[in-house]
Amino acid sequence: EKNADSLPGELHEETMPWLQLNKRHLLQQKQLLKLFDTLEVKEKMGKYFDQLVEMQNPDGGISWFEGGKSDPYISYYILAGFGKMERENLPFPENGNSSYRYSTVVPKLVDYCDQQFSPQSGDFNALHYLYGRSFWIKKFPLSQSLRSKIDSILNAYWQHPQRASIGRQALLITVTMRLLPAENPLHRRAIEQLESIRQAAIRDQANGIRWKEIADADELDMRSEEWVVRIA
Repeated sequence: EKNADSLPGELHEETMPWLQLNKRHLLQQKQLLKLFDTLEVKEKMGKYFDQLVEMQNPDGGISWFEGGKSDPYISYYILAGFGKMERENLPFPENGNSSYRYSTVVPKLVDYCDQQFSPQSGDFNALHYLYGRSFWIKKFPLSQSLRSKIDSILNAYWQHPQRASIGRQALLITVTMRLLPAENPLHRRAIEQLESIRQAAIRDQANGIRWKEIADADELDMRSEEWVVRIA
C-alpha cells in the first residue's frame, strides 16, 4: 500500500532491499556500541567505587583524598550521589565484592553524616546534609532527636529565605518538601517560594530559561552548574 506522504514516482524502501540492509547494519552498529559503552562504564564505576571505599575512614566518613581526615561536606556530597543512584534504580558495580562493600559503606556513611549534623552548622554544610539525607529516609529512618534537629534548622532557614542565593533557595525548597509532610506550614511556604523562583526566570526562544543572578556570573563554574540543576 502506498504511503500517503510519499512523492509521485518515489520508490519505497521495501522495493530497495539494499537500503533495508544498510539500516539493519547501522542499527546493529549502534547496539554494539551501546553494549561496549555499558561494559566500559561498569568497569569505570567499579574502579571509582573502590577508590571511594578506600577513602572511607573507620568513623564512616570519607576524606577528600586517601589517608586524609573525614570531611563532612564531601561525605554529604557522596551520600547524595549514592542516593540519586538509589532513587533512579541505577545499578551499582557488581565486579568483585563491590555489591557487598556497598551494603556496608552506605550505612556507615549515613551514621557518620547523622553524627556530624548540628543545627548550629553553617548554612552550606547543613543544607547539603539535609539534601543528601533526604534520599535515605525510608531505608534509614530518622531518630526522634535527629528529627527535632532538622525541624529546628528548617524553621531557622525559613525565617529569611530571601537572604539566600537562588541556588540555596532551591536546595531549601527541595529538602523541605522531602522532609516535611504536606500539611506542615513550611511545606506550603516551600511551594510558594518555588513559584517565586519560577516567576523570576527569564524566558526566550534563543536562550531558553535562565536566572539573571546566575547568568550574570563572570564564569559558570561547576558549582554554578550544580545550582542550575538544583533549580531545575
